[in-house]
Amino acid sequence: MDNKDLKNGIKYASLGIEFASMILGLGLVGYYVDKKLGSAPLFLIVGIFFGFISGIYRLYKISKIISKNDKN
Repeated sequence: MDNKDLKNGIKYASLGIEFASMILGLGLVGYYVDKKLGSAPLFLIVGIFFGFISGIYRLYKISKIISKNDKN
């Protein structure tokens, strides 16, 4: 395994961690809003949905940056 493979592995692992953290973070926000308002799974589902959408958007933006850097 050379240094370039390791760097690529770290880049893509960080993308996965960032994607998961977006979903978990907004899911937790939705969970706490549900606890405060007593509206059981509504805001949890909304938080997970927006976490997924924002995670996909972030993955797209970062992958464009990575591919641009790989071309140089």
